[in-house]
Amino acid sequence: MLNCEIVWSSGASTDLKRLHAFLLEKSVDAAINASEGIAAATHKLRSFPRLGERMLEFSEQEVRRIYSRQYEIRYSVIQSRGSTIIVILRIWHTRELRH
Repeated sequence: MLNCEIVWSSGASTDLKRLHAFLLEKSVDAAINASEGIAAATHKLRSFPRLGERMLEFSEQEVRRIYSRQYEIRYSVIQSRGSTIIVILRIWHTRELRH
């Protein structure tokens, strides 16, 4: 297993809370399932940090994306002193309008 740390940005934490609150109004099960799916997807990155598709429009950083059901999870991969840091940047529903 890699020496890999996962860090959530404030934007990603806010996104997860917002998505969870939105789903909670509709269905407790849907909210739990979505949150657990997103957590499981990000946990996979500990072993496979480059699992996601590289987003070439972010040439300054290594930004990638993975999907958990209908949610897009964007993250960056940072190499630092022999370890890898995964920063979860944002989480969106794939049908959500983004600004």
